[in-house]
Amino acid sequence: MPIKESYKEQLEKVLATSTGLPTLPGVAMKIIGLLNDEEVDVDSLANAIQRDPALAAKLLRVANSPIYGSNRGVESLKQAVVRLGLRSTQSLALSFSLISALKHQSDGALDYTAYWRRCLLSASAGRCLSKRIMPGHEEAVFLASLMQDLGMLVLDKAVPELYSSLGERQSDHARVEAYELTQIETSHTQIGGWMLQEWGFSERMQQAIAYSHIPLALPEGDHTFVRCVALSALMADVMEHPEAGFGELTTIAGQWLQLTGRHLAEIVDELGQSIPALERIFDTRLLDQDKLAMISELALERLAAIRHQSSV
Repeated sequence: MPIKESYKEQLEKVLATSTGLPTLPGVAMKIIGLLNDEEVDVDSLANAIQRDPALAAKLLRVANSPIYGSNRGVESLKQAVVRLGLRSTQSLALSFSLISALKHQSDGALDYTAYWRRCLLSASAGRCLSKRIMPGHEEAVFLASLMQDLGMLVLDKAVPELYSSLGERQSDHARVEAYELTQIETSHTQIGGWMLQEWGFSERMQQAIAYSHIPLALPEGDHTFVRCVALSALMADVMEHPEAGFGELTTIAGQWLQLTGRHLAEIVDELGQSIPALERIFDTRLLDQDKLAMISELALERLAAIRHQSSV
């Protein structure tokens, strides 16, 4: 199908100027700059965050939550940064800022509830994966996983009618990308990688988004990081549809990251247990109790089966 001229014109117009693109507040841009600064300290980060009182209040609430349990209440932003840690504070602050800034910028047919649910599930899955695969990089993987479908927001704004014919099929991201390529000769992964370049994110963050559907095609770069982000999205899909089981996910996890079935089951179990905390942090419902119970049951069944095979 030839590219529709109306789509092409709208897309070129939006991408040619920054006025039509999703924009970030100054605080978020400052945090991005600090994210790339190896010398960042508590004072510089706290000073940047306190420019946004609503963001500062959210971080104080998180620091005082049972998730970061302490008998002593946090009363200042500097104390919150110390309790949460520099990288965790940056990750949370930028996540809150991104969601707040981008959540209502849609002009089209994108299902925002489903979109943000998958983003947050992917981010949580990425953090759990990176704990085992590349410890010390959990917050960077969390952020990249959260933003890997950013291009869908841009395309939804540039071409408001683009996703209208997909309906519930928006959740099938391989189908979504194929559809985008047919209609407008580009995809949300390519656009998302370009957006991160425009915003000044590191090269590996850009690559994680641009190659999130084809991580094995990355020619040079941090392959493990990119594959963690890509796998996080597949884990999010399984979390939303646990009845499909973990068979294909286990195979892919082994091929991409040499994860065994036992490792994946342990990660999925940890992920299921982390969902309630994530819901409290972002004040949103991600999965109902039935799905959480099913996820835990499937993970435990898989672990029991693996232990039984090992003992035979």
